[in-house]
Amino acid sequence: MKRRTFVRLAVSAVALAPVHQLVTLAQEEGLPAASVATLRALAPVVLPASLGRRAVGLVTDRFLDWLRGYRAGVVMEHGYGHPDVRRTAASSVPRYVEQLAVLERAAQQQGSPFDRLPADVKRTLIESAMRDARIETLPGLPEGQHVVSDLMAFYFQSSEANDYCYRAQIGQEKRRSIDAVAVRPRPLV
Repeated sequence: MKRRTFVRLAVSAVALAPVHQLVTLAQEEGLPAASVATLRALAPVVLPASLGRRAVGLVTDRFLDWLRGYRAGVVMEHGYGHPDVRRTAASSVPRYVEQLAVLERAAQQQGSPFDRLPADVKRTLIESAMRDARIETLPGLPEGQHVVSDLMAFYFQSSEANDYCYRAQIGQEKRRSIDAVAVRPRPLV
């Protein structure tokens, strides 16, 4: 194949490809390292301490994995009787990066990086950020208003949080057989 023919085919393929697919390919993969460090430092403040360090770290890792896997413009499920096709919103990563940078700058004004501040000072800075973002209720799912409320929603609306709350292996969002409804859930270990 001649180079000229190949270039024409490649340009035609790009021109004919749906724009939302090209946008998906150009999306960021996740949070930069500095933002991840700040997120890891705030997670123990906003997630239940009774989970323990390891579990808080695992929740944070799952949230970061979710962010890396998020794709904008994907057709969402629509229920029976709702013919409108909805698509996922733009990635919240750029907004999260800015919000985490604001927390880090506020910590620097306190004389220390965010991860080295005492928990009560971190809590005060987080509460101030939430007030500034006008967060009044926890969303049902992460919706991009603020990284803190989205991390909390990611955990508190999860099947694992439900199990932890009831101290039983309920598996609310897990696929189970119909026989499982008649059996008492096993206690968490």
